[in-house]
Amino acid sequence: MDTQTTTLMIGLAGFVVAQFTYLATMKRDLRTEIADRFATERTHNDSKFDVIDSKFDAIDARFDSVDQRIAELRADMKQGFASVEIRLGTLEQRTYDLGRQRDVS
Repeated sequence: MDTQTTTLMIGLAGFVVAQFTYLATMKRDLRTEIADRFATERTHNDSKFDVIDSKFDAIDARFDSVDQRIAELRADMKQGFASVEIRLGTLEQRTYDLGRQRDVS
């Protein structure tokens, strides 16, 4: 082999080694950058999930207060219906008494 061909082959081998080194470095840098972005996105998503969780907790608290209010309304309705039932009984008794008084007179 002549000197020019040998020099060309050594130069070509050096170029190939340099290209592989460059590509390996680029691959490593891209992996690092991707990992950093994933970590940033994960942190960002975690903060979004925290906000969503707090909103769900607020909704749960509202439902609890609504459930309490419904229970209070049910108790008030039961008491009101009991009162109406007593009044209807009294009205029925008065009507019966008035009817008997008319029959007696």
